[in-house]
Amino acid sequence: MDIVLDGIRSLISCFYSLLSSHVKRVGNVITHLMARFDPRVRRFNIFCSDIPVCILTLAEMDYTAYV
Repeated sequence: MDIVLDGIRSLISCFYSLLSSHVKRVGNVITHLMARFDPRVRRFNIFCSDIPVCILTLAEMDYTAYV
């Protein structure tokens, strides 16, 4: 998490203004699913290819709901 926060801090100076907000689990289903994808793994998972079908399906449903 520190790496993410450090990256955000370094980029803040590039913006004129910055607004952030908390998104409840209901509004962020894909991220919640990915966080719980395999709780036995105590490391970061990076999906560059072969993205799990369950995540692709949720992303497609989320996209089509707002288009």
